[in-house]
Amino acid sequence: MGRTRLKGKRLPRLSQRLNAPTTLGQSVCLAGWYGNTERQVEYTTGTAVWYHSGKPVVPLRWVLVRDPKAEFAPKPFSVQT
Repeated sequence: MGRTRLKGKRLPRLSQRLNAPTTLGQSVCLAGWYGNTERQVEYTTGTAVWYHSGKPVVPLRWVLVRDPKAEFAPKPFSVQT
């Protein structure tokens, strides 16, 4: 009875994506990264939706940024689109 479910399989958490060997990233050179003149970083991005019963669907954009030199901890970001 009633409406069919909208949500599909649960997506992996950002911490799981960060450590997954299948997560591919792109390299980019950023100016002024934490006081340095230039820094090479890797990033991966994607989209998701957040469901909560009784609330409208919220579309999200997520970004994972990591330092190949491992001098800075990886950072996850998500924003409402």
